[in-house]
Amino acid sequence: MNKLPPVLFSNTALMELVGFNARQVQEGLTKRGDASRKSRKKQGPLSPQCLADNSSKLSQEQMEKLFNEMVQRLVAWGLLAGERLLALDGSKLPTPESYEGWGKVKQSRAVKIKGQKERATEEYYLYGWKVLVLIDVQTRLPLAMKLVKIQEYEGQWLVPLLEPAQRNRGTRGHIQRIVIDRGYLDGEDLWRVHQLGVLFVVVSKSSMVVTQDAQGLAKRERAKVRERVVQHGRGKTAREERLRTELVGIEG
Repeated sequence: MNKLPPVLFSNTALMELVGFNARQVQEGLTKRGDASRKSRKKQGPLSPQCLADNSSKLSQEQMEKLFNEMVQRLVAWGLLAGERLLALDGSKLPTPESYEGWGKVKQSRAVKIKGQKERATEEYYLYGWKVLVLIDVQTRLPLAMKLVKIQEYEGQWLVPLLEPAQRNRGTRGHIQRIVIDRGYLDGEDLWRVHQLGVLFVVVSKSSMVVTQDAQGLAKRERAKVRERVVQHGRGKTAREERLRTELVGIEG
């Protein structure tokens, strides 16, 4: 917010795009606060605090509608065209317990006890929200977003995020691939992703059946091999480690 006055609010051409005129950019929307401003010049039609105060009054539904329409504008201007690679991930947004409408999730942490070497485990509640963002990997621009309570299972939102992201892009492009973590590993959802014509990429664990099947199939194929030497440490403690990587592409 505090970077907006010198970056966006001072750019007359950009501010005119969103509905302000040159006089408003130079002199502001009102004369409120002019007497106490003294020699300091106004930067834009409104203050960053005014924008923050009004943005925070938007409901969740209004914020999502605003977000989706901004993405549609970006696409209409020629950005994000063609085949795209997307990534989906969630981030926790902790808030104080006094915040209205929060969710909560129980977590544990290691705490140091006075006079003891070993750390004890302490359970506590984390309050707040979780934001799920589907981003375009190349431009780092978000294409779809969902705000949920912090304790919610994020795996259920894969298809509900993918569908509006494609709608926001209209006919100007197609989501070709999506990279996700194992939190979204649900067979029914992944089948729906496949039916949407989207390739999904998930890193599997060594204990999973799909990994064991892939390794069995890979033994029949010729691997691409890369060997390299990695340096560790400096001076007398320096040592070299030779790493060998084998890469095999398999069908099915």
